[in-house]
Amino acid sequence: MQFLSAASAWFAAALPAIILMYLLKRKYERTEIASHLLWKRVLKEQEANAPWQKLQSRWLLLLQLIIAVLIVLALMEPYWEQPSRSTHHAVLLIDRSGSMTKKASAEPGDGTNGRTTILNKAIVEAKRWLNEQPEKLPVSIVVTGKQPKLIAAGLRDRNKAQELLSSITPYYGTTDYTAALSLADSLHAGQPGGLTVLFSDGQWGSIEELSSIQLRAPLRFMDVNESLTGDNVALVSFDIAGKSGEVPGYYGMAAIRNNGIESVTSVVALYAHYADRPPEMVGELMLHAAPDSWQSAEIRHLPPADYYRAQLQSDAVTIDNVLYQFPGDTAAGKVLLVTEVNLFLEKALQLSGLTVMKATPDGAAPSGETAASADWAVLDTNADALLEEAEWSALLAQLPLWMIDHPEAPQGLIRPSSSHTVIGEHPVTEHLQLADMHIGALGSYEQREMAWGEAIITYGGIPALYAGTVDGLPRLWQSFRLQDTDWPLRQEFPVFVLQAASWMNGGLHPHLGTVVAGDTMEFAMSGGTLQAKWELVASADEYARQELEAIRGEAAYLPLDRSTHIAPQLPGLYRLTELGEQGRVLAQRYLHVKADDKELMERTNRADWTFLEETSGSSGTEQADFSRKGDPIRTQEDGMLPNSYIYAWIALLLILLLAAEWEVYRRGY
Repeated sequence: MQFLSAASAWFAAALPAIILMYLLKRKYERTEIASHLLWKRVLKEQEANAPWQKLQSRWLLLLQLIIAVLIVLALMEPYWEQPSRSTHHAVLLIDRSGSMTKKASAEPGDGTNGRTTILNKAIVEAKRWLNEQPEKLPVSIVVTGKQPKLIAAGLRDRNKAQELLSSITPYYGTTDYTAALSLADSLHAGQPGGLTVLFSDGQWGSIEELSSIQLRAPLRFMDVNESLTGDNVALVSFDIAGKSGEVPGYYGMAAIRNNGIESVTSVVALYAHYADRPPEMVGELMLHAAPDSWQSAEIRHLPPADYYRAQLQSDAVTIDNVLYQFPGDTAAGKVLLVTEVNLFLEKALQLSGLTVMKATPDGAAPSGETAASADWAVLDTNADALLEEAEWSALLAQLPLWMIDHPEAPQGLIRPSSSHTVIGEHPVTEHLQLADMHIGALGSYEQREMAWGEAIITYGGIPALYAGTVDGLPRLWQSFRLQDTDWPLRQEFPVFVLQAASWMNGGLHPHLGTVVAGDTMEFAMSGGTLQAKWELVASADEYARQELEAIRGEAAYLPLDRSTHIAPQLPGLYRLTELGEQGRVLAQRYLHVKADDKELMERTNRADWTFLEETSGSSGTEQADFSRKGDPIRTQEDGMLPNSYIYAWIALLLILLLAAEWEVYRRGY
């Protein structure tokens, strides 16, 4: 048993005072007298009576001493510790944010195989706490994330609960802590007497925001922050700029942030990665950063490569020591433009980042390297006549085509009766309005077999643009000449050409940039894509590479019916591979996934969590003992909680003793 107010033991000085009063009390013998005349003699004996005599055994003295002892004991606030067990419902809230991936000290037999992180420690502590609870205790398990996840609800199978705890993996994206705590607490609705146990390093967001939540059940914070080193230097940004073949060519920029309390000098090594040979180190940056500050540097004359890697020296957190980046012009492709003269179309294609290879319709079909390097073709001519020639037909059958029809007058022309334009939903027509566009004449489509596509733009009720696939290759058919419209003079025309180039898979597959793990991103698939999947090219951490098995299979494939997608949840460099018919690779684009920088910064302290614990559970009555203010045992990490039911027994005993004392006093003996 322990005491919350040991200083109250000074009140025990009242015990000698009570004894002293009995020692100084004058004593009388009970004597029967026949007359009050003898009282004078009694008074004389009283005057001669000495106060210091042998203390006699008296019930009244004994009762008063016991009462005084109990009062002093109550003032000292006694309690004893017992395991923090809930007999109703326990919710285990596991923090798996980026800060939990810091290296931690390993314990013998903890099952971490020497690769210990704070998250591993939290899981071990959660299993240990669970083993101390009643065997049939219903347990729910919640893990943090961008959206918190309930992985077990009211589970009574102890082995299954241990198995689910072992399956928890880190989440490197932005974590919604308020939602996680709210979800965990909501599981206590209609179940009084529950307890929420949070296993975390305490590095959560705004503690003020968390304190605004009115928790039904008491909160128990188990601090597992046992990082080997408190300092962390993070590689916060890495960019590649410039173009191949230009002077000074590519150059890289890297920045670090020092989250520690001492100045550091860190070395950032830059590596170039190639598809056909091993990577090579192409430079080093020496960066000096003061405490709680950042520093950046630049390196020039980098050689062309598929992608680049910036590597920071290892410290307590490895997930923020590696960043990947790729040159912006590696996605540029080549388009074969077959036309007489069309400066507007040629310029729009060049503005889209394409290399334009021109050919005339009355000339010979390109061959050799020119034909092999073409990614797609634009036929600004009579396509039907061109496809009748064997050489052109053999070449164009292998390429996606954008055919701009040149109908012949008068049989092949249709004059629109109105300028009403209807735009269908398609990647080519995104961001287009085509308001007040004028088209003088359109080609007749009645003689054509258009089962391969559908009209995505109609003008005056006449199909103006068809889109579809032929033999798995994207195809556009435009029923009017650009010379018969004012469209090339409008600002929307370059936008249309850019979107058409991207959809036609004409080599213009811009890389997907850099995103935080698990974030939402928008991009369109290439035309003719039947299957798209993520492929891990390089991981930011070996632990992340091992955890990739968790998202393999169907989860690695992307849905094709929407343009909004979720980025992979593990940091590293990914390749989005889009496949067409018979597994033909249509496009490959890089995506750099990084951990959320904010999750690796120190933001809260232990005092904040103590306050949150003390104020939790205030909305319930049965849980008041768990959240009573002033309980310092709630901050201990030994899995114990105070039990103060002894107060009730002391109060009951005091009432009985006071009643007995009154009875003794009334009788006089």
